[in-house]
Amino acid sequence: MKKKNNKSPFPWNSVSVILFTAAVLTTIIIAYSEGQKKRLLSDAVTEMEAIANVKSIQVSDWKKEHLNDATLIHENVTLVEHIDAMFIKENSIREKSRLNQLLTTLIENYDFRGAVMLDAGGNPGIAVPPEEAVMGEYLRSTVTKVISNPVISLSDLHMAKVIDYLHLDLLIPMRMPYEGDTVLAGVLVLRIDPEKELFPMLSTWPTPGSTSECILFRFEGDSVIYLNGSHLAGHDKAVTFAAGPMELSVMNPETDANEASVYTDYTGTEVVASVRKVPETNWYIIAKKETSEILARSIREVTMLWMIMGIVYIVLAIMAWLIIKSTKARYLRERQQEELNRQAIMKHFDFVMKYGNDIILLIDSEMNIVEANERAVATYGYPREQLIGMNISDIRTPDEAPLLSEQVRNLHEAGSSYIETVHLRRDGSMFPIEISAYTVEVEGKRFFQSIGRDITDRKRAEEEMLESNKKLSTIINNLRGVVFRCNNDHDWTMQYISDGIYELAGYLPNEFIDNKIRTFRSIIDPEDVEVVRNTILEALETGYLYTIEYRIITSSGSRKWVWERGRGYYESDRLVALEGFISDITERKLIEEELIRAKEKAEQSDRLKTAFLHNISHEIRTPMNAIVGFTTLLDSPDTTDDSRRQYIDIIYQSSNQLLSIITDIVDISNIETGLVKISRSTVNINQLIRRLHNQYLMRAQGQGLVLNFTTHLDDQDAQVVTDETKVIQIFSNLLNNALRFTKSGRIELGYVIRGEMVEFFVSDTGIGIAPEFREKVFDRFFQVEGPSSKQYSGTGLGLSISKAYVELLGGSIWLFSTPGKGSLFCFSIPFAKPSEPVVQARKSSHK
Repeated sequence: MKKKNNKSPFPWNSVSVILFTAAVLTTIIIAYSEGQKKRLLSDAVTEMEAIANVKSIQVSDWKKEHLNDATLIHENVTLVEHIDAMFIKENSIREKSRLNQLLTTLIENYDFRGAVMLDAGGNPGIAVPPEEAVMGEYLRSTVTKVISNPVISLSDLHMAKVIDYLHLDLLIPMRMPYEGDTVLAGVLVLRIDPEKELFPMLSTWPTPGSTSECILFRFEGDSVIYLNGSHLAGHDKAVTFAAGPMELSVMNPETDANEASVYTDYTGTEVVASVRKVPETNWYIIAKKETSEILARSIREVTMLWMIMGIVYIVLAIMAWLIIKSTKARYLRERQQEELNRQAIMKHFDFVMKYGNDIILLIDSEMNIVEANERAVATYGYPREQLIGMNISDIRTPDEAPLLSEQVRNLHEAGSSYIETVHLRRDGSMFPIEISAYTVEVEGKRFFQSIGRDITDRKRAEEEMLESNKKLSTIINNLRGVVFRCNNDHDWTMQYISDGIYELAGYLPNEFIDNKIRTFRSIIDPEDVEVVRNTILEALETGYLYTIEYRIITSSGSRKWVWERGRGYYESDRLVALEGFISDITERKLIEEELIRAKEKAEQSDRLKTAFLHNISHEIRTPMNAIVGFTTLLDSPDTTDDSRRQYIDIIYQSSNQLLSIITDIVDISNIETGLVKISRSTVNINQLIRRLHNQYLMRAQGQGLVLNFTTHLDDQDAQVVTDETKVIQIFSNLLNNALRFTKSGRIELGYVIRGEMVEFFVSDTGIGIAPEFREKVFDRFFQVEGPSSKQYSGTGLGLSISKAYVELLGGSIWLFSTPGKGSLFCFSIPFAKPSEPVVQARKSSHK
């Protein structure tokens, strides 16, 4: 039977498309790289031409500048006269000194390296500095030419045997008028150091480049001398090279000397260069830059493109290979893949066994160890040869060993298990370990793969954390309030809430965790839910703490007022939860309601009716009008949220103002009706003064005022039996007045001991009180300002209440004041120590 041909057909169409795609991409990259190279070289040629042209002009200008300087020196009559005096006339020593000063000044002003004054015969007369007096053969021949033809001359760059540095000599014939003509008085030779100006000028380059160079050279036979060789890499003097194509290009009549091209420079490096002749000199300028630097960016780009293309070639080759291989037998590929996977798994297993940080054991069905990794050997302390072959029960503690059979049975049934147990080291020490165990089949035999980890540190940390949590829980649960942590969701789902919620609302904490039985939102009074939500959202937007008062519904159905303060908790700028504290303020709210009822009762009092209408009608109407007016505006559909918040703030401030007025009215009403009770206790007046100072300090600083206090007793001696609440209220009235009527300066409070009385005082630098009003300010409802010119708020009751309280405590109150400078209010109470009887307070109806 003819054997079936299993060879798959070759996919010519697909492979042809892949090859064509590769060829097109290759052509595109080659064209792009060549174009990029030509463009960069063209730009470099333009740049070199421009720089060579600029540098040749700069060198020419530099030479002309020195020749112009020489002309000015040549025409310096004073200098010529001193030269003539030194060489011809008498007193040459003095003239030599003068000439020396002139030459020194000349060198400093024109930045020459030195100067030599020669006589008409070419002999040195004076040199500055003296070591510059030496003359080489080149200079002597040049001087001879100048003497024979007295014109200003600038020598070429040269060195002499006696002068080992490269320099130029500027020769200036100095002529002296004589019998209607001029005669040569001498020749001034000025040495120019090219390192000072010429070579640095050539070294500067208008564009950044690590290989950019500008070379000044001249021809000498078949060679060229690089005059600024000291500025070239690896050289310290002028350097002579055989003239190459780059230098000879300027001599080739078929080549435009002003063109730049690609050459090989003196280092054998390919460069783009342009050569220029320096006008009126035998010097030439080469501006060059290495092509490797010019083409660096292009090379990087093309290299990157070829790397990408290489990847594309690989991808295309893989695609072609996959297309070809896709027709081959799937079974063979799967078997090959299975073999590769098996080998990879074995290598991975070997690696894990050897280098894994966990304790890895391979155990047979008899619970004997057949393989162990390095970590197991190090942990248990047995040599590897001894550890392999040991039974698992040998490395368990006696208490844990009996549990082994049950754990093995569970492992057989489930195929895997997680165990926490205690193992023994070779030295007898014990350590807790967590084990993940699995059953594996190897060539028909069952083994157990055990991966264990020493959890000593974790267990210790868990114990410490448990103890810490117990302490923290005890602290939190002993607080008179509720500590919570919740999600910022619709129901404020609790992550944690302290036991204080049971005392506050009658519900167990677990009922709120993850909304297991009820949500925290469900116990908030429905009328307050939106206020709570808006307050929290506003605080989260601003990043501040939020504080809010609202009502909750307890398990008995009653309502309680609570005060809550909280903040957002963030991790990586992401809001994770809300954290805060809740306390019961129901009692405070009841007191506030009682005060409101007392206010209503006071308003109905016939004895205050007339005084109330005549003295505080304006104080009542102003906040009431604000409350009513802005409350009406709140219902307007045209009111924006910003305006609504502004109106609420005004209403809040007006309410506080009204509440202060009402408080004064209630106090004066109680005084009038004789309902005021004195509750005496031992008071530390030093502490009382400090508390008042701390209470009013921020308000004073907010007004730009300095608030000081003074005490005259040690804390242990500052014990007085009196009514602390009344003393504080007296002080508060005086301090409020001082803050209200003081625009700048300072306020001071304190006390002094005068005999058997404690004399308290409050002084300020405010507006002061005129003498005619000093007795009336303690009358009820009296105010210095008239109703038509009122600038300061107030009911006129504060000082009246203070006077009544002082008299009830057995003391008196008075004041000193200077209009425009300030006031001093003083009040006294008996200095009754805790061991002494209290002085009987005067009774007064205050009617």
